[in-house]
Parts: sequence; C-alpha cells; structure tokens
Amino acid sequence: MISRIFSIGFIVLFCCACENSTKQSQKEEVKNFELKPDTSLFEIDVPMVQGEVLEVEETLDGNMLQEQNNFAYTAEEIQQYFSKPYTLKYDFTGFDPNSVRKVPEPGVHPRVFFGPDELPELRERLKNTVPGQKIMVAIKKELNNNIRIEGSPTTAGYQALIKGDESVEIQKNISIAYGALYEAFRCLVEQDEEGGKQVAKAIVTIAQIDQKVIQKSIDSYKQKHPEAKRIDFRVTAKHPSQNGTLGLMYDWAYNFMNQQQRDIVRKAIVTASNNMTLQGAQNLRTIRTNSSNWISWTSRLVCLLAAIEGEEGYDPVAYQHSVQAMKWFFSLSIFPDGESHEGWGKQFLMAELAYIMARRGEYFFANQNVRNTFNKYWLHALNPWGRKDEEFGGVSGPFTFYDSQGGTKTRIPSLPDILVYKKLYPKDPAIDFIYRSAMGEGYGSFSERINLRHHFSTYDGFCKAIFAMTFDHTKTWDEAHADLTKDKDLTYFSIDTGNMITRSDWSSDALYFHYNNRSMPGGHKYSDRGHFNVYADGRYWGIYEKMRQVREAYLPKNRSTVMIDGRGVSIAPGKCVDHVSNDLTSFTVSDLKITYDYSHNYLFPLKGEDRKKKVMLPHSYNEFRLEPSEYPYYNLTQDMRPHWYESLKKPYDQRMGGSNSAGWRKHDIPMKKAFRTAGMVRGKHPYILIVDDIQKDDQKRHYEWGMTLASDINLNKAAKDLAILSDDKNRQLVVQMLSADGLEDAPKIKEVRSKNPPQPDKVIPKLVFNSHAKAPSFKALIYPPRGEQAQVNWNEDRTQLTLTWSDQVDLITFREAEDGRTRIKVQRQGNDIVEIK
Repeated sequence: MISRIFSIGFIVLFCCACENSTKQSQKEEVKNFELKPDTSLFEIDVPMVQGEVLEVEETLDGNMLQEQNNFAYTAEEIQQYFSKPYTLKYDFTGFDPNSVRKVPEPGVHPRVFFGPDELPELRERLKNTVPGQKIMVAIKKELNNNIRIEGSPTTAGYQALIKGDESVEIQKNISIAYGALYEAFRCLVEQDEEGGKQVAKAIVTIAQIDQKVIQKSIDSYKQKHPEAKRIDFRVTAKHPSQNGTLGLMYDWAYNFMNQQQRDIVRKAIVTASNNMTLQGAQNLRTIRTNSSNWISWTSRLVCLLAAIEGEEGYDPVAYQHSVQAMKWFFSLSIFPDGESHEGWGKQFLMAELAYIMARRGEYFFANQNVRNTFNKYWLHALNPWGRKDEEFGGVSGPFTFYDSQGGTKTRIPSLPDILVYKKLYPKDPAIDFIYRSAMGEGYGSFSERINLRHHFSTYDGFCKAIFAMTFDHTKTWDEAHADLTKDKDLTYFSIDTGNMITRSDWSSDALYFHYNNRSMPGGHKYSDRGHFNVYADGRYWGIYEKMRQVREAYLPKNRSTVMIDGRGVSIAPGKCVDHVSNDLTSFTVSDLKITYDYSHNYLFPLKGEDRKKKVMLPHSYNEFRLEPSEYPYYNLTQDMRPHWYESLKKPYDQRMGGSNSAGWRKHDIPMKKAFRTAGMVRGKHPYILIVDDIQKDDQKRHYEWGMTLASDINLNKAAKDLAILSDDKNRQLVVQMLSADGLEDAPKIKEVRSKNPPQPDKVIPKLVFNSHAKAPSFKALIYPPRGEQAQVNWNEDRTQLTLTWSDQVDLITFREAEDGRTRIKVQRQGNDIVEIK
C-alpha cells in the first residue's frame, strides 16, 4: 500500500513492507523522497514512484522580478495577479531510467544526444531494425541528392567549403550547411574516417562564415538595445548558427578534427551562445507568456551550449535560461487534459531538447500534462480507423487538429516529440500506440524525405535516427487499439478550451464528432468558433480544410459555421456555457455572440478615419471558460495582460504587430444572440444534433448554415430540408434540417474559393442550407443511415420531435428559454438520457 503526504516542494512516500506472512512480523518501513525544482533526474528513485504523480510547488522568482523591474507592473499588481504558486505534476510511471544516461565529462565527444558508450547500441539499431534501416537509407539518399551531384550548386557549395571558401552563401542555400550536418552524423555512425575528415573541413569553414554573420548581428542588436544585459538568441544567432546545429556538427565531427579546427568551431559556438537569452527564460509565468512555439524553437540554443559545456567560453547562465524556457513551456503551453494552447497543428514541444536537458539532470519531460497528450488528447484526435501505410505522403496523417497547419488528415507536426517519448517510456501502451499510428505500420514515416530546405524541419531526420524504436509487434493495430480503448471514455472535453471530441463507440466505423469551441484564443487560429467535423463508416465527411497562414485562410467562409449576410465568426474566443456527457450522450453549448460582434483588424483592416474605431477586446479569459481558472491573471482584460513575447505591461499601441493590424473593431450592430448547441446521441442508431439559436437583429437577413466537406463527396439527393451525401463506395450520410425558418431552395454543395498566394486557390466543397429570416433557428440532424433512414415526426406546436427507426425511438423536446437559447431533453423508452439546461 502506498499513500502520499504532500508538502511544499516535496513529497514523502510511506511504504508498508511485509517481512513475512504473519501480522506479527509486519512492520512499517518509512522512506522519504524529496522532489524539489533542483532535484536531479538521476537522484529520483524511479521504482519507488511508479504509479505516483509527484507534485512540486513553484513560486515566482523574486530576483528575476527585481531584475526586470516587475515587467512594468506595480508590486500590488504582481501580488494580486501573478503571485499564486503553480503546482507542477510529474509522472514517471513507465519511465525507463536506462533511456537517459548521464552526459560524459567535459571534453568527451559525442555528448549532446549520446555519449561514446552509447554509439554501439545506436549503430546496432540503425543497422538491424526496420526503422533504423529506413532512416539511414533516407539520410543517404538526401545526401546523395544534395552534396554528391555533379553540377549541383549545393554540391559545388559543399566542395567549396571543404576547400575553405568563405564566400559560399550558406545563409541563402541552407541545404549546404545542413548537408554537412547530416554528413557528419553519417560519418560518425558509419565510422567513415576519410569522410569525417572532409566534413570537418567543411564545418570549419561554416563556423568561420557563421562567426562573422553572428558577430555583425550581435553588434547591431547592442546598438538597438544598449540597455540589454543579455542578447536575444532568436534575433541574432538562431538562423546564422543553423538553428543551433553548428553545435551538433562540432559534437559529431569532434573526433575527426585536429585541435586547431576544434578551436575555430568552438569560437563560433561561443559567439553564438555566450551571454544569450531567449523568449520564455525570464518572464511572468502565465499561459500567454509561456506558450508560444517560438520558445521551443528558440531553445535550440541548448544544442550549442551542450556541445561545449565545460569548455572555454561555455555560459552556464545561458544554459539555465534555456532550461527555464523549456520547463515552463512544457508546464503551461499544454493544458492538463493534453490539449495545446497553440493548437496541435502548429505546436511543437521540441522534446529532443528536453532529452538533451534530461541527460544533464532535468526531469520536466515527465510533466503530467504532456503525458495526457498521448493517453487523452491525441488518442481522441486520431481518426477512428487509424492510418494505413498507403496514406503516407506529404503532411497527411491520421489526426485532426483545429488551427494553422492542422486540419483533417494531418500529422503531429514535430515527430521528434513522439520519438523521444517512445524512447523515455518504451512500454507505455498509449505512447506505443500513438507512435505506431504516427509512424505507420510499416514505419513509412522513416522513409520520408529528409528536409534540409527549412530551418524548422532539419532536426526531424537525425532525431528519427537517434530515437529509432520498434513498436509492440505482438499485437496488431486493431488489437492494440482495442486494449487501449477498452475502458476509455468515448468523449474528450477540455475545461480549458471547451472543445469536444466524441464518438458512438471505439470501432473503426464509429460516428465521430469533433467540435471546436476554443475558449482560449491561443495562437495560429482561424475564424472557426463553432466549427465541427463529422466522420462515419470509416471515412471523412465534414472536414476541417488544412490551410496556410495567409489572410484568406483565416476567414469564416472556409469553416462549418453560420454566415450572416456573408460575414461570420472572428478569431475572438468562443464562450463555453455548458457541457453534459454520459454513456448515451455528449453535448457542448457555445455562446458565440462576442466572436460575431468583434472582428480583428488583420482580417478586416480599418482605413482612414475608421482607424479611430479600433479597440481592445474588453474581455478576460475567464469570461469564456465554462469554469473560471484558479489563477488570478485569467481575470485580466487584454489591455492589462502581459505582452506575449516580453511579459511587459505595455500600452496597446506599442505591442508587436502595430496598433492597427493588431487591434479589434466592434461591429455597429451587435448580435441579439448566437448560441450553438452541438453533440451526439449514442445507441443502435447514433446521430449528431446541432441547434443554432442565432439572430443578428430584427431585420430579415440571409443566413447560411454550412458544413465543409471532403472533396470526393457527392450530393446524392436533395429536398428543401434534406441532403443525402454519398461517396463512390455507396456510403451515405444524412444531413436533415429538422427545422429552420425561412428556408429557401434545396441545399446544395457550393465551392468556396480561398486565395492561397503564391499557390493556386483553395477550393473547398461546402454543403449549405440557406435561410432568409429574422432568426432561422436551425436544428440539424446528421447521421449515417446504414440502410434505414429515421422517420421524423413533430407534434402540433413543434416542441417535440420523434425519431423512429425499427429498433430505436427517441423523443426530443425543445424549449426556448428567456435568454434565447433552446433547452433540449432527449428520452428513450420513457427514460431521460440527457437534459441540457
């Protein structure tokens, strides 16, 4: 038996051990384990804490506040809004202590990701496992196509680097330097001494070029910011140091270099890392200031620092800044249920950097929020039928995320996040399952092209090599899925975002409903509050189109929302007002009035005198949440919140992006109401119900109810209130408008054309029902008929609806309350199965 007593900053574990089988010989053994912020990973008794969640209370750093002059807040404001301690939770259940080894002594290389003693095991995995073999083939193929093609400018540039030519434009053709990075890795793992000596020469020239570029950038930064005590790595050295991989080049080619070469490269690394800081290192600890994906990306600074730790010019303070940035990014950018503040289509933990820090004793990788990403959020965001190898290609994948770079049939954007956790928790069933679903049953992801053309993606290839692991082949995908979901809830709901994912069951043919409320504004968001996805019978029907970060992509016409005279929701949050869920139903209720009433100037710029109409959004985070957060800063309105990058309390006109492009405008005519109630009723015949209580004003207006569709969907049948969709395999989906005032012609599939410069326009099929009314009161029913359509019958005053199948009869009661929102009760066989109050 294990019980826990928590105290500030540590836990004490009391363990009862049986000395023998008799009660008389039982005696209590007390073992203390104290977990503090500065505890080393290698001091944690991992077997003792299995099955436990360790809690550490963290308070605001007073010294940092003093150094930063309270970020322009008063002492009273700091105390009132930002002083509440955080209780950070860590879970080491399933963690393999052998997965992280201590870094070797200074001067011993390689050292950043692995030490010399780990090389034999790495070489074995790359040679004798399927993922290892595939990634090495991919790496060699990319090298052959980059630095070994006669006549290629990249090859010519690489050869010129070997000869010491510092005129090579490695900052423009970034594939040249990244090619050297991968060549250094290949030579190390394949023990290619001759190739290693050649790439060492190239790396020396890269370092000499980088040294000049970085120093010039630092000098410019100091001129612009003479008061700065430390230098912003992102602004000065991130890109010129090849996103920190100059440190990896040094680490992997170290033993191919002579001392003079090492000194030259180290000097450039010192320039790029010494006296540096980064976003997230010293700031107020809030969801707003610790959740930008710029933090994890910029934390690649640690690759430079870890490469030269203990050597001349190493800056331990810069390393601690990197640790603090990543620790709080892990702690606050991921909500407790595993959902991301940024949105998982654009979020990247950069877990490989946390792994580097773990080798140096940091344990924040075990943050419980991140663990819940695997066993809660990603599991639910995975489509019901999983991923097939033939689906690999580009950025396709089996997940659905609602944000930039997300969409239907997308992938987890940073595959190293999965790779690293598979290494750390090799036998965790949830991590293993997400790993195999993301990588493919045949490990197809390991064969994808290595991307040396974009700074962000260049880590993926070598992380696949370093962390190449096999999943549990004793089970098929279906068996692993069945075991993992056997006792799992059918619904995911986030108290932080109000988003909901629910399904009829855990089968591959399940009816699946993904609803986007988004109470937290997050980053990289679109005008999509109230959007929904529908999957059924093993395919996509209603989708979230993947789009880029161009202006047209943000517009609400691209999403499954209600448009009013051609205008719709904005990027303002959606207010979650209710959520109910049980074995037979799951519903979420959104109040979207604010997101209709305001628009962002980035999407609809104010011009001329109208610029004076710009305002700040006068609402706090807590106003949109179903339940208020315990942290007082959630009560701050936009004008009082700390700036996302600098943590400063700043006048709005001084915030990044400019006052006009970053401002809001309130529409002259506010909405009377804009409620959307959306959810699923389960049973032998599951169905989705969406009720829109929406009204602009007392004039009749054009309302368009829309559902964006997969590109291969056809309109098989259409009546005034009915659309039957189908595909080429004769699968069908019924979308029936049970009730709507002012319905016009029969529904149709229209093409929404969205500009996508410089690429061709995006064309999105969208099923639309059109109404001309003061308040259309849309009530939509969506379900796969599977051979039998429901009979729909209303009572005389249209307050009760009966849905009848041969083996299921549901009675649905609708009642409009004083606030204008419809209350719903669903009954089956005389029993209430849900009542939305």
